[in-house]
Amino acid sequence: MITNILLLHSGPVREFSLYICSQEDPALPQSDIDSWCLFLSRNGIEDLTLGYFEFQYYDLPVCIVSCPTIKILSLRNFFFRFPVNAPPGGIFPNLTFVFFSRTDFEHNAAGIMGCRIPNLVELVFSHCNEVQKCVINAPKLESLMVIGSTMYRNEWSEWRWFLIHLPIIKTLCLSVELFVDNLGATINIQEMLPIAINVEVIKLYEFNFASAKHFDFAVQLIKKCPKLCELEILAEQFSSMEEFKAAARAWEDPEYGFIDQELAVIKTVKFASFLGLRLEVQFVKTILSNSPALETLVIQEASYNSLNNSVVPGIVRKMPRFPRASPKAQIVLLNYTYPSLVDSPPEF
Repeated sequence: MITNILLLHSGPVREFSLYICSQEDPALPQSDIDSWCLFLSRNGIEDLTLGYFEFQYYDLPVCIVSCPTIKILSLRNFFFRFPVNAPPGGIFPNLTFVFFSRTDFEHNAAGIMGCRIPNLVELVFSHCNEVQKCVINAPKLESLMVIGSTMYRNEWSEWRWFLIHLPIIKTLCLSVELFVDNLGATINIQEMLPIAINVEVIKLYEFNFASAKHFDFAVQLIKKCPKLCELEILAEQFSSMEEFKAAARAWEDPEYGFIDQELAVIKTVKFASFLGLRLEVQFVKTILSNSPALETLVIQEASYNSLNNSVVPGIVRKMPRFPRASPKAQIVLLNYTYPSLVDSPPEF
């Protein structure tokens, strides 16, 4: 049916979306995907979405990789093989946005897992495999999101492309658990991260306030972003008592944290899933006392506060009296609502 519709269509096809959502939908042969994409690439496609929601993967046709008109691409459950003979200017010549969801990246026949995407502005990896091995060169990149993806311990050195692009991007959205829980014990986060001179917005997902490693990563990342204007945190809600104790000891270390550093330009902080833990309260105090340009601090309680249900109301009442460096700073306290104050990572 899709083939007939495309063949009967007259004129360019600017946007095309295909979702196969369940096992009840008929399975598609790869040849159908190939023929449809070839037709679209020859008829001015600009916005292409291809999503398969079962455990079956398709190859992304080469004609899409070289398509001169495509600007927006969203893929789910696809194999992406890097081309062997990519043109000097790069692949996807006019692509500005790409969303890879549950995409497997494979090296080409020459063993290369890399490419140049010259006009890419926004890049999203969601639940992809080994994205750290994809050496993507995107000189115009402004927004990077890496969430729920798979990597392996002690392979941080393979994130060279991430470290190279960190100084040029403006918006950074990360799964803290993804990065931190796979770092080797010998990795020095402070030395590893470059100065992110252009980062203005940071969104941190899967952030565990009871994990000293999570907190140290966030602290060092914030320190590396002198132009940071907005910080959003979606915290994990539950942890073991052992993790709480370890994190509490870290706070007692005078060399730990960013208490000694002014957050000169940050204006907005959003903190969702607040449990009332001592570490969270200390974080709030630190933000208030070290942010002279702060305008708004928004705190939203967790949906289910099993650990400190009786403590949160008292802490909330005290927050307006916390010292603050900015006379304009307003503290907004919210009950849990759905959706959360901090948007959950996009899923496709």
